[in-house]
Order: sequence, then structure tokens, then C-alpha cells
Amino acid sequence: MFYVRTADRLQRTAGWFNNLEGGIEYLRKVLIEDSLGICIFTSRTRLENICRAVSAATGWTFTVEEALRFGKRTASVNRATALRCGHTGATEYPSARYGSTPVDGPAKGQAIRAQWEKMLDTWYAEVGFDRKTGKPWPKTLKELGLDWLSKDLWGKKS
Repeated sequence: MFYVRTADRLQRTAGWFNNLEGGIEYLRKVLIEDSLGICIFTSRTRLENICRAVSAATGWTFTVEEALRFGKRTASVNRATALRCGHTGATEYPSARYGSTPVDGPAKGQAIRAQWEKMLDTWYAEVGFDRKTGKPWPKTLKELGLDWLSKDLWGKKS
């Protein structure tokens, strides 16, 4: 949804990501805001300010590091749920139409398919998920306090 709301009309995902102001750090912030149920389009503030607001509202000391961890935990639990519901790596590719190269307009000649594998590799490495299975690595789950989920996803091996 974030991509849909922020990309230029007809802009391909790869071009959008490569030109995203703030890069991966900004994208992390968006994920945290989404996890907290905060709309990025209305908050428009630094993550530190969001953490202070959460601290004030809850009485807890909520740091930026905890917010980043919280966002990763939420993404891992969401992924586990998707895997249980039949999500596979095959669903992480654009449709033939969306992945095609435009022949006219402002995005003419800008193909996302050529960069899709690199984008997926970057995403999986960043979030600590196995690229082949889509599962969060046991190490990632342990760091996030989700050991129970590791056994569910990986079996006795974890």
C-alpha cells in the first residue's frame, strides 16, 4: 500500500525503491509505523517522536531500537501467518501485466522484472528470512523472542 500511495503514476517498483528518499532506513520507519497502527501520511514525524508519543501514552519507555525490533517481530509473525495460509515464494512476483515493460508513457522501457530478484534478495537479507522458503530464520526468530514460532516453522531442527 505504501508503494501505491507514494510512487509516481506508472512508476515501476525498482525505480521507486532506488529513488526512495531515505532509502531502506525510511522504509524501516514505515514498517514500524504500520506495526503501531500509525498512518505514515498523518504522522510525518521522526521515529524518535513517535517513540516519545508511545511512551507518553503507555507510561513505558519505548526506544527507537525497541520500535525497530517491534516492527521486525510484527513482520515475522505476519509472514508465519501467510506461510500457514499457503503463501509461497511464487506469490512474491508481479503479475505478467504488472511485470511487463511499458512501451509508452513516463515509465517507457523501465522493467521491474530485471531487478526483481535483486530486490527480493535485499529484502530477505534485511529482514532475516530464508530466501528459498520465505521463512524467518531461526536465528532471527530467537533474536526477536519468537522461539516458539521457530519450532512451528522449522520443526525440531531449529
